[in-house]
Amino acid sequence: GSYGSRSTSGARHARLRGGLIITQVAVSLVLLAGSGLLIRSLANLERVSAGFDPGRVLTARVDLNWTRYDDAAATARFYRAVEERLHGTPGIEAAAFASSFPLNGSAAARIGIVVDGGDAPADAGSIGVNSVSSRYFAALGIPILRGRAFTDADGATDVPAAIVLTSASARRLFGDDDPIGRRISSDGGQSWGSVIGVAGDMRQQLEGDFEAMAFVHQHRIRDIQSRLLVRGSLNPAQLEQAVRAAVAQVDREQPVTDVRTIREFRDAALAPRRTIALVLGAFAALALLITAVGVAGVIAFAVAEREREISIRIALGATHAGVFVLMVRQAATLTAAGLVLGLALALLATRLLGSLLFNVPAADPLTFLTVAVLLLVVALGAGAAPALRALRTEPVRALR
Repeated sequence: GSYGSRSTSGARHARLRGGLIITQVAVSLVLLAGSGLLIRSLANLERVSAGFDPGRVLTARVDLNWTRYDDAAATARFYRAVEERLHGTPGIEAAAFASSFPLNGSAAARIGIVVDGGDAPADAGSIGVNSVSSRYFAALGIPILRGRAFTDADGATDVPAAIVLTSASARRLFGDDDPIGRRISSDGGQSWGSVIGVAGDMRQQLEGDFEAMAFVHQHRIRDIQSRLLVRGSLNPAQLEQAVRAAVAQVDREQPVTDVRTIREFRDAALAPRRTIALVLGAFAALALLITAVGVAGVIAFAVAEREREISIRIALGATHAGVFVLMVRQAATLTAAGLVLGLALALLATRLLGSLLFNVPAADPLTFLTVAVLLLVVALGAGAAPALRALRTEPVRALR
């Protein structure tokens, strides 16, 4: 009676241990798959081209006091004076002001556009708009693909507005036609601007597509909230010092705030994903370790229970390899069951990460296969250690 109860109790405990291992493998797979998808997504985002050269570019907020800069001419004089001082500073290649810039963490302002098609203007929908000074494209390293960039003469208010489009906006507004010299309007056709150039496409946000944009010269309008962009061979601290000195020479009361490189904006955009990937990866590593310890423990317990059987098999001529496979088969069976359960759970769980993924499907086969192989190798390796120790036991000693 007591033997039967011990046998029943042992079987129940074995099933419980097996269930725990299956659960551990399944949880490990879910966490590893999630962190793997986030790491692949991060790698894809790191490789994304924003359409311009963000290296060696410093940005700073220069928001003018509206009571002292109360018309477009006054703001234009300030911006032009600061730019001239910066261009006279050794180590600075280009400086420009703009209402916005790529990778700044927010979408560009949008306006409705109509295209002059001859008899009647055609509604072309809305595109992003940015007011920039003459050397904006040089400061960001954005190529001019057709036509020309702005000159200071384009900032005059007594001539028709000059417009620079990105390739995406030129294709949307004019298709395959040459856009240079064509006219567009943002007020329903009451006033017109002429397209003078087409610039390379750029991304306002890393996750987004190349945005259709139109650029107008900043000196034509009273834009008192602006970003100063400076490209140079100096380090960021030296660039900041040059910026503050140039602004102070023009207006000692004008504050300069939020001084950052564009690379810092890019890193800030990726920071939430990096943090989530790091936390999920830490939990996945811990789960993998717990799984390995659990599998090793189950196999060690099974070996201890079957030590006499193992010794008899070896004494009767069974090969060490055959006995080893017999002992590790339990680890393989439990791991396989955990992988099946884990894959099913992971397919559901990774859908929650959809908004954090970039160019990686939530059910990415490569990530799931890699994680499953990793778990199988770790589990079999953990189970192999106690099995190998059992084979080193002398059969006669075990039988005695």
